[in-house]
Amino acid sequence: MATQNKTKLNRVFTDWPHGAVVTLKWLADKGVSRFLARSYVKGGWIKPIGPGAFAKAGTKPFWPGGLHALQNQLKLPVHAGGVTALQWQGYGHNVPMGSLPTVSLFAPQGTKLPSWFQKYKWGNKIQFQTTDFLPYKKEFGFTVDKPTGITLSSPERAVLEALLLMPQQITFEGAAHLMEGLSTLRPELVSSLLKTCRSVKVKRCFLYLADQINHAWFQRLDLSKVDLGKGKRVVVLGGKFDRKYQITVS
Repeated sequence: MATQNKTKLNRVFTDWPHGAVVTLKWLADKGVSRFLARSYVKGGWIKPIGPGAFAKAGTKPFWPGGLHALQNQLKLPVHAGGVTALQWQGYGHNVPMGSLPTVSLFAPQGTKLPSWFQKYKWGNKIQFQTTDFLPYKKEFGFTVDKPTGITLSSPERAVLEALLLMPQQITFEGAAHLMEGLSTLRPELVSSLLKTCRSVKVKRCFLYLADQINHAWFQRLDLSKVDLGKGKRVVVLGGKFDRKYQITVS
């Protein structure tokens, strides 16, 4: 390999985000052409994990490394949310998820994942949910994990996302366990999220559980502009009916 290309490879490896996948776009920004990338593959320095995506040779990237590429290189509005975000931030460890936890990723309607991300075996089942039930703006409950650089839902947003996926990913009882551990939610952010949330089921379930557990922040919520819709909702078949929130729960 020519000296210039070796220097470029050294710079690529120095700048390579820890544990991350890199894309052709990222390599191009470093001055690495498709042809040069192929030579790095042939030389055994990097390995393709799918069309247009690479890992360092001898490494096994996991989903946070793939998500880093989606967010920071391809600028896709995809984030980790729901139970995944809660567990990442130290909540929800008492909720049974099985031996191979499902990773919940969320994005606005119409967002498409690149084929390399969809087809690669990350070691976890990936559940990709496109939904506009909450706004996708930074003031509506997002945080950046400093060690990995990936964007996650804050606990306030993540619990609403978990309720959206109920009962497919979490049971009503599991959601109650989650809520028990969320004693430090910010009432201003919760109020803002509930006001903008488009899912009546999510809002009613959240308020029912919050009311039952009665953390200190619950009494400080501003619900004056929260629309809970009309009519009854069945959340748990064969459960009991709660008149206050007009839902059937367990």
